[in-house]
Amino acid sequence: DNWGIRAHTAELEIPVKINSFFSISPFYRYNNQMGTKYFAPFGEHSPAEQYFTSDYDLSTLTSDFYGAGIRFSPPKGVFGWQRLNMLELRYGHYSRSTSLVSNIVSLNLKFK
Repeated sequence: DNWGIRAHTAELEIPVKINSFFSISPFYRYNNQMGTKYFAPFGEHSPAEQYFTSDYDLSTLTSDFYGAGIRFSPPKGVFGWQRLNMLELRYGHYSRSTSLVSNIVSLNLKFK
């Protein structure tokens, strides 16, 4: 099950505390992948090949993912509700050398 794919990733996230219950976390991730020798775009494979794929997730590629998160965790709970002690909203922009682009928004909640 080894298709010879090798990848390396570097990631950095630096939380910046604004006050005791509010922080902002910018982040960046870079990925570099050497794809499998079995990859070729759709329609470029020979029928005589034993193994082949046209899945761009298995191709040679680079990707960038960057954005920021805003975290809110007041001592008396979010919106005064003590059971909800943390709320985080994150946005990220993902782009890949294979023309895949995505914008990602997530909401994280922490309950006691």
